Amino acid sequence: MLVPRINFTLLAPELILTVAGTWALLTSVATRRKKPRSLLDPMYVAAAGCVVAFVSAAQTYASIPVGYHGTLVSGSLAVDGLSLFLKMLCILGTLAGVILTRAYHRRMYNEGELYSLLVFAALAMCLLVSATELVTIYLSLEFLSLVSYVMAGYLKEEPRSNEAAVKYFLYGAVSAGIMLYGMSILYGLTGSTLLSEIAAQTSGGAAGGKAVLLAVAMVATGFLFKIAAVPFHQWSPDIYEGAPTPVAAFLSVAPKMAGFGVLLRVFALLFPTHAPDWVTLMAWLSALSMTVGNLSAIPQRNIKRMLAYSSIAQAGYVMMGVAVAGPATAATGMPAVMVYLGMYLVMNIGAFAVAIAVERLAGSEEIPDYAGLGQRSPWLAWMMVVFLVSLAGLPLTAGFVGKYYLFAAVLRFHELAWLAGVAAANTAISVYYYFNVVRVMFFAPAKQTTPVPQPFGLRLALVVAFIFTLLLGIFPDHLLNLASTSNHVYGGPLPTQSSVAPPPPSSR
Repeated sequence: MLVPRINFTLLAPELILTVAGTWALLTSVATRRKKPRSLLDPMYVAAAGCVVAFVSAAQTYASIPVGYHGTLVSGSLAVDGLSLFLKMLCILGTLAGVILTRAYHRRMYNEGELYSLLVFAALAMCLLVSATELVTIYLSLEFLSLVSYVMAGYLKEEPRSNEAAVKYFLYGAVSAGIMLYGMSILYGLTGSTLLSEIAAQTSGGAAGGKAVLLAVAMVATGFLFKIAAVPFHQWSPDIYEGAPTPVAAFLSVAPKMAGFGVLLRVFALLFPTHAPDWVTLMAWLSALSMTVGNLSAIPQRNIKRMLAYSSIAQAGYVMMGVAVAGPATAATGMPAVMVYLGMYLVMNIGAFAVAIAVERLAGSEEIPDYAGLGQRSPWLAWMMVVFLVSLAGLPLTAGFVGKYYLFAAVLRFHELAWLAGVAAANTAISVYYYFNVVRVMFFAPAKQTTPVPQPFGLRLALVVAFIFTLLLGIFPDHLLNLASTSNHVYGGPLPTQSSVAPPPPSSR
């Protein structure tokens, strides 16, 4: 029996993250009772692993030609523009989580192990966005979920954190069970777990009908839970509030990007013949998510709960692009989704970084405690203004560019013009609660005048997020070009023979 040769160069990001996560875990155990040296500090190990994995993914992305489709491990993992683009975003989100964890004001028990969990979460996300086989998708999603459950409850001495972990686990277990049952239906209908083979059979009419539509709805449950879309959003506010703030920042961006990646791949590739059904489903879920998220954010007094409901609304905006990301419309819908995910990463991480800075001083996550921040730390307050303006989608920020391309993708299809109208109305609603924070920072009387301290890691995250929020809003061409050259996953069933061959020379 011949065993296919695997090109480990294409698996380099995953291998690097595996080594870095294991090394960070071992060093956290070795240095538990003493202050670690630089090379043995789990934080430095995790950060270095993320940087090297990002560089490896970027090199692979630059080395493959536009339109290259490859698979690894007997067709279970894809090597294409979509997977590599989202790998880079997920690794950057993890690196931000590592930096914010070091800047967090609370010292957590066995903090070093949290860094290893973050790296393992990055590994799970890299596998998830590359998965082209149902079992691999399920195992990767569960790997990510289990790590997330532990991180959400990492403040073991706090009842809120314990409650968050339990709720997260219960919701996740139910959604995973439903998704697995849907996958079993697909396997029973087609006799295969490979997306390419399932797509060939369902499009050819050998398997289909109501059973496929039922399987679609059940498989969607797991993905919609991961991106916190309505009606699978109930876990999000409680988990964000109870989890350590750096973990909440990480959960708000990186797993969502991985969830959208697998959602794009599965639905746009696997169910092209059922496009009218799932386009309608995605459009209505998009409208519900942005409406419920924005309306629920208005009365919130806790900044993390407000950002949690904001993230639900943001997921609704991104789903506009998913709804028009089918095989015939991928040239507009898919790049719009990828662009917005990149924009959302920097602006939401920036908002959470400001929340960590205020929490360091006030010891509170309540919005009223932001009173007078404009006088106590003007540059921090103005950074928060930029991040909130970008989340609202106003001009000269990354959020505006991202929403522009989402709206443009949807408005190409007259039957979905109503969805663009719903999104525009929700954008106006979001301005109210975002600018309520601005009002508190600049116009509410300060309760104290002590300057807000920011360690180096926090300053670094804030400055980088601030620069890219403005830079991508004014000069978005490079990110747009990356996204437009990464939408070639929908050219047809992914080939399996490339699992034994290296990529051809670059034509980029």
